[in-house]
Amino acid sequence: DLKTTRMAEGQVRIALLQALGNGMSTGEFQASVETIRSEANARKCYDQNNFAKNFSNNASLFDFEKYDKSMTTIKLSEDGRKELAEVIKELQ
Repeated sequence: DLKTTRMAEGQVRIALLQALGNGMSTGEFQASVETIRSEANARKCYDQNNFAKNFSNNASLFDFEKYDKSMTTIKLSEDGRKELAEVIKELQ
């Protein structure tokens, strides 16, 4: 349970948690855009029309200035890692 009813927040939380999983196994806090999209769809929080916009609106959490649809992976910024810590606390 992502503990949110907002689709945009759910999408961002999925990205943060997937980056955590990858960070634990590879040391790189990044996630595949397609894997995020797939999980968001499975969790019923995939908004096709606003998928890219949700990342752009939360760009400070990721290591880019503006989301580009050609991106295949996204990496967490320092702010993203802090937000990840907050999400983990909330989900416990």
